[in-house]
Formats: sequence, structure tokens, C-alpha cells
Amino acid sequence: MSVATSASTQQRGGITRAQIIELGRAASNSWNFIPLALRALALEPRDDVIRFLLSSAFTRLGLRTPACEHLARIAPENAIDLATVALADEVHRLPDDRIRITDLERICRANLDALASRPSDPVDLRPHVERWLAHAASLEWFRTTDGQVITRTRGQPDAWTPHRLADHRTQAEAAQLPANSPAPFYLEGIDPPWLFVRISRDSPRASDGHQPRIFLLAADVMEFLDGLAQTDLSEHLRSNRLLAYIGSDAARRFREHLARPEILDLRLAGPVVTLPTVRTRLDPPPTQILDEAAESQNAHCLHLRALVAAEYAAKPASHLTERLRNRTGLRVLIPVSRYSTFIRHSAADLAAALESLGCRPHILTEPDDHSHLAEPAYLRALSEFRPDVVVLINHTRADLGGIIPAQIPVISWVQDAMPHLFRSGSGSTIGPRDLVAGHLHPSFLQRCGYPRERLFYTPVVASGTKFHAGPVDPGLLKRFECEIAYVGNQSETAAACRDRLIREAASGPGGMPRHRAEALFHAIHDHALNLADGPPQKIAFDGLYAATRTAIEAITGQPATAEAVTLFTNSATLPIADRAYRHRALSWAARLARERAWRMRIHGRGWESHPELAEFAAGGPLDHGEELRACYRAARAHIHASISAVQHQRPLECFLSGGLCLLRLRPDDLGLIVTHMVGELAASGRSRFSALNTQGMGFLTVDEPLLTAHAALRQRLGLEARHVEVIPRDRAQDPWLETGGRPIDHEAAWVFGDLAEIGFMSESKLRERLTWAVERDEWRANIIRGVAARTRRWWTSERFAIDMLGRLAEPPTAARA
Repeated sequence: MSVATSASTQQRGGITRAQIIELGRAASNSWNFIPLALRALALEPRDDVIRFLLSSAFTRLGLRTPACEHLARIAPENAIDLATVALADEVHRLPDDRIRITDLERICRANLDALASRPSDPVDLRPHVERWLAHAASLEWFRTTDGQVITRTRGQPDAWTPHRLADHRTQAEAAQLPANSPAPFYLEGIDPPWLFVRISRDSPRASDGHQPRIFLLAADVMEFLDGLAQTDLSEHLRSNRLLAYIGSDAARRFREHLARPEILDLRLAGPVVTLPTVRTRLDPPPTQILDEAAESQNAHCLHLRALVAAEYAAKPASHLTERLRNRTGLRVLIPVSRYSTFIRHSAADLAAALESLGCRPHILTEPDDHSHLAEPAYLRALSEFRPDVVVLINHTRADLGGIIPAQIPVISWVQDAMPHLFRSGSGSTIGPRDLVAGHLHPSFLQRCGYPRERLFYTPVVASGTKFHAGPVDPGLLKRFECEIAYVGNQSETAAACRDRLIREAASGPGGMPRHRAEALFHAIHDHALNLADGPPQKIAFDGLYAATRTAIEAITGQPATAEAVTLFTNSATLPIADRAYRHRALSWAARLARERAWRMRIHGRGWESHPELAEFAAGGPLDHGEELRACYRAARAHIHASISAVQHQRPLECFLSGGLCLLRLRPDDLGLIVTHMVGELAASGRSRFSALNTQGMGFLTVDEPLLTAHAALRQRLGLEARHVEVIPRDRAQDPWLETGGRPIDHEAAWVFGDLAEIGFMSESKLRERLTWAVERDEWRANIIRGVAARTRRWWTSERFAIDMLGRLAEPPTAARA
């Protein structure tokens, strides 16, 4: 064999010919081999071994044209030894790899149309197409089997475009992107487009509705159109989450965008990537522009803090008292996240109730589904709106970093057991005029330092204005008519929740090692399922905390702190168990619906993908107004199942709307009735047993109507009823300990009436109650009438607003030492 070669030891850019040949023979290294082979052949065009391997590499990528060209340039005397005939057969079976200019134009124009037709922030680059086509025509374009594009100068077979001779698609797939991050992405360059595709694909809309913003930056329009001509990107380019700054003035316009006051209100920090293939870069670069924006944010914060401090320092102490006395024009700021449907609706309902009382509420929230508020947003609202009161849902003033002046009372409305509320000492920043309203957990007093005198108990409430039993549009009633309905977005299964928590724990700041996260959350998942699917008597919050403690100590081999147990219970065990608890009730209902050919509709996000209940998915979330009111009314029965509390917005809204809601019950769900009973008995002082005085107060069930009613309810639910009730000494001395000193009315505690009538603890009881709901009109109407009347009197947003402002108007408590 007389193949002309250079010496095998000759160096080519730090690599020997032998090493190049070895690389070429490895089928997995085609992309790495091709640039080296081209450089080697430029030095020694007669090296037919390398040329044969180059042709083979092009063949593996589906690039028929260059494979044929290099095969044809092998000297005839070397063809047999190099097996060119077999390779030629393989090459000629490949489809055409050339991309016609007309196809490039079609793809490019479709992408440009998508970019220009966006509902907001359209970018129209279509006037540049003719100039780009002249540029594109100077090149030959080829597509690989996996869709990647390479080019070369037309008429020059060896003049390949260097930056395209790489496996950019595989590199994009392997790139490390932040998992589940709400931060925006900043991408400079789209040629090639694969990283843009990857970011767009792998940052989908989260279950809460958020989808990260993508900034697409390019200083050269021609480069940008090169990327747009390579594949269909219209779906991603049409998305409202995309902001594109393209052209020679892109840096200036990007900088001006970030300098806008409403943009400085948002979190801006996020990953910045400049493709290494970018030929014309932004000047200054995106990182510098973002650094400047961060400095502007900081300066803006300092300026606004000074304005807010001066504004409230000038107000006399009597200012708020006078404002609360007449309420008219009282300014109430309600910051709320748009990413919690439940909280967003609660805030809107409270704002409407406050407005009906003559107040001026203002809801501060994110402007779209792709943003998160930053500190300047809160400071600007304080400076411009000048609120008299701030209502924070599931947060205290400490969570906002001390930006709310001490002169402004903060009402922390606790609706969910959020982990940050349970940190040791969380209550230390509660001021003498602040209130902590809503669900009052025992650990607030026992461990977190919340001042008892500033606690204000109320369960979740519903809007009595929005939800009522008035006429409903017949078309909506027909649309939602069914035997069984459920409304909620909790479609994520317990196992999916566990896996998501593992990913988040392993990828967050200072993340837990993945093997540790997997072991811990699998253990928590198993304990949570045992509780959620177990006997009703065992489904209690004490059991959730105990299960969490057991899991932590089994995995770590160390005693679990109270703070760690509380954190993991509220962030992991409770969500996992809640999903299992809800889905089990729905599976019971689904079984009955299938048996009797009843219509069952599940409304909310994600149910169409549920492994068991997808057939009942009825579309996405309903409008929190007439749609939802009609849905409540039109179904013979709605189902509510929450491991957190039966006293929930959904059943209250349903009954107010004239619908029937059946409740999955646990013993803990009698908590409000027990709180009322114990408070009343402790306040009465009628202890029957002097021998129990050292322990507390003792009562015979048969002697007390409250105890008798409670015992009867427990017996009807299949639970054990005690003949003696002993009230511990601390409760005897402080009858309304759990409600912040506020007595609970009997009717308010028994808002659902006889829970044994509308509650179920088993599949058989649910089947019985669903049958009654479908067949017994009079029973159904009586239940609805009674619950709706009690709800309207006690647990509406309107009543809560009146009580809240009344409590706030009371003289402030003395500051604690």
C-alpha cells in the first residue's frame, strides 16, 4: 500500500497523526475528529487514511455531500485497501443532506412571523430577510441526521464555517441548568439554536403557574437570522415569557429595559450564557449590564427606604387611631404572590370586603407569570400608597427584611403551615399593634415566641359577596352539571411530590446530597402514605410529626431537633400525605361513578395526566367567580378532602353558592368544636371532681350538653366517646388559649352542623352519602340551607374584615421586654 503520509510522529497543533487516526476510528468522536482531520489534510492533502476516516465520520453524521467528495479524492491505488467500495455503498444510501435556500427562507420567515406576532413585546425583523438571503446564498448549507446544520463558503469545498463544526446539540443537552429555578435566563446568541431550545423546553410552567423569563440577546441581526433558519422555533419565540433585544443597539435597549422603575421592582439575577459561537458580542456584555442594574436596584432601595422612614416618622401616634375609628379611606396594603391560586383569591376577597367598609385596599403582586417581586416593589408601594395597615398572608414583617416601618401595624394572616412561620423566635418581631390572625398553631406559643396578646384566631373564610345562592346563568349550569365534582389543583401524586422534593433538596443552595435526600424523602413518603391510607383515628398531626421524626432519625442516626421536625413535616410529610389523602377520596368516588355511570368532573391543573383519574379531568382552573359558583351549584355533590383542615375555603364557598360539599374527616377535624367546648367549660368553672383539681378540671359527659353533643357526634362517626372530660390546668387557667383569647361562638364552631351527616371516613360512608346527595332532594336542601346560613353569619371575608379592623382599633399592648 503506497499511501502518501507524513511521518507518523509529526505534530499537528499538539496532536500526532497517530492520535488523529485513533480518534477517527472511534465512531463516537466524529464531531471532534472532523476539524482535526480537515486541518491535517490542509497540511498533507495526500493522506488518504485520514481522508477515508473523514469520509466515514461525515457518513456517520448523515452528511452525504462531503462524504462523497472526500471519498472521490482518495487515490485509486489506495481505494481497495481502504475499503472505499463498502463505504461508497453506505454513503449513496444516505438521503440528500443539502438544505435549499427556499427551505431556509421558509423556516426563517415562520420564526420571524412568530417573533413579530407575539401579543406583547413583538419584535419585527422581517425587513432584514432580503439582506440575509443574499448572505445565506453565499454559503452552502447541510443538515446532519440529528438536525444540526453546518455550512461552507459556496464554491470552496474545504472552506467550512469553523464555529459550526461541533456537536452543539449534545453540548446543549449536557449543559447544567438550574433545576426548578424561578430566576430569569439571559442567553446571548442563537446560532446554533439548541441551547435556546433546551432552556425553553426544560423550564416549563410550574404547577403554581410560574415560568421563568428568557432574555434573548444578539448584537448582529444576520447572526440571529442564521440561527432562526436552522429549525422551527416558533412555539418558543411566540411565548410571552421571551424578551428579545436584537441588533446593533441591543445592549442599549437591554440596559434601558432594566433601568425602568417597574423592572427594578423585580428579581433580576439569573444565569447568563453567551454562546461561544457568537461572533459579534454585546458591548458592554450582558453581565456588566446586569451588574449595573443590581447597583441601581440597591441605590433605589436606599432612596426609597429614606422616603418611607421620613414619611412615617412624621406621623403622630394618634394618626392610626383616628384612621381606624372611621375606616373611611383607611389604606390597606396586601402584598400577595400570584403563584398561589388560593392565596390570590383570599387576598382579592379580603380587598373587596375592605372596600365595602369604606377602606382603600391595594393588592401588590407580580405583573405576570414570569416575574418575582424584589425589595424595591414593596418599598415603592409603601412610599407611593402610604398604607395605614399591611396584611401579609402566611408571612410576618420579619420575612420582608425589616422594610415595613414600626409605625405600620402588620396583620399576618396565617392560612397555611409554612415552614418559615415555625422558626424558633419567629414571633419576636411582632409589634405591639401587629396581629397574627388565622390558624394559630400550638407551637406559635410553645416554641416560636409569638405574643399571645397579639393572636387573633379565625379559620379560613369565603367571600359572601362572590358566592351566593342567587340566579346562575343556565348555560353555565348545563356546562357543569354532574353527579360528582371536585375543584382543586392538587393533581400531583404523592410519589411525584416526593420526587420533586428530592430534586429541589439536592439542587437548592447548599443542597442536600442526592443519596441522602432520596433516602430521607422515600422514608417520609412511606410513613406519610401509611398515615393517609390508614385508619381515620391515626390520621392526626401528632402522627405526621412523629413519622417525620422517625424518618429523620433513621436516616441521620442522630436525634432530630424540634425545628427540623417542624420544617420537614410542613414542607414534606404534610404535602405528600395530603396528596395521598385527597386522591384516595377521589378514587373512592371514581369507583362509584364508574359503577353507576355517573358523571364525575375534576376541575384544575394537571388532572389530565393523573395515572388513575385522568378520565374525569374537566379542564383547567375555573374562574374564581361565576364559573366556580355555577360549578358548585350544578353538581349534586362536591368532594373536599384536605389533611390540613376541613374548615376550608372550598366547602364554605360551595355551601354559600347553594351547593352540597361532602367532607372527608379525621378526628382532628372536630378541633373547632373541641376548642369551643373546652373554652366554654373552662370558663364556666363547673368542675365536678375536686380530686382532679391537681390535674385540671373534670366534667362528666352526661352532665354537660356540650360534652353530650360532642360524644354523640364521635359515636356517629365511629370514634370512641369518653364519659369524662379532663381539661388540663393550663387550659383551665386560660380558657381560650388556642384562639388568642377570643371566645368561639357555638354556632360558629358547629358551622357544618352535624358532621356525621356530610362527613365520611371510609369508602362505604362516602358511597352512602353520594347516593343520598343524588337521590334525596329534601335532605340535600336542608343541609345546604343550614350550613350556608351559619357560614354567612360567621365565616365570610366580610365578617373577618370587620372583626380584624375592630381588633386592630383596640389599644395597643405594651411592648415586651
